[in-house]
Parts: sequence; structure tokens; C-alpha cells
Amino acid sequence: MNDVVKSVPRVVFLCYGNACRSQMAEAYARALGEGVLNPASGGLNPLGAMPAEVAVVMGEEGISVEGQRPKSIEEAHGSDVDLFVDLVGGLLPDFAGIPVRRRPVVDPYGKGLDAYRRTRDTVRLEVEALIAELRRK
Repeated sequence: MNDVVKSVPRVVFLCYGNACRSQMAEAYARALGEGVLNPASGGLNPLGAMPAEVAVVMGEEGISVEGQRPKSIEEAHGSDVDLFVDLVGGLLPDFAGIPVRRRPVVDPYGKGLDAYRRTRDTVRLEVEALIAELRRK
């Protein structure tokens, strides 16, 4: 019997302010990808707080963002990242050999709840696709 336990990949979701898209992705990944990935999130220019709409629309799905807060890319990634998911689509150059998955998602910041819901739904599909891909590996 093999006693070596394969560790799950560390995945960092990124956007500009780390207030909406990447926070939603981190929350979904925690809720749906337990044992498949170790998620975090960060932003190029982190905002001071998440808009209340993020908690509202994620709560509609039964997903909590409690304890999450905007942070910089540097603070989010540490030194053990296996994959960055760029939710802006062109935010990051390649990071010293760390793969970057570019998945542009519309930023709902400052728009109404329907915009947040559309973004949430798109983010969920992206996270589910990533989790399915990681499970196949």
C-alpha cells in the first residue's frame, strides 16, 4: 500500500480589487472543492472591503464569504501556488513557471444585484469546471 498522500493543488483566484469575482470564486472553491483544491484569492489593487452585494448573492446560494477579505496578490499567494486563475483575463503575466488560467468574468462592482447574480453564476461555472478538471487528473 502506498502511504504517500497526494496534496491538493493551491489555487489562487485573482481580479483587480479582490472584492467581488475572486472572492466569489474562493468561496465556491471552498464549498465545492474540498479535498480537490486549496483556494485563496487576491487582487492587483485590493479594496478595503467586499461590497455587501457579494455576501447577499452568495448567501442566496447557501455559500458564505464570512472571514474573507480583500488582499493583495502577494499576500494571497505565498510561495506554494500551483495555479493562478485570472478572472480579468489579462491581469497577470506568467509567474515564474506557475500556470495562469485566464477566465475573464464581468466585474459587477457598483452595479445592481442582478449584475452580481450574473457574475456569481458565471464564476460558479468556472469554478465547477476547474474542480471537474482537477478531479480527472
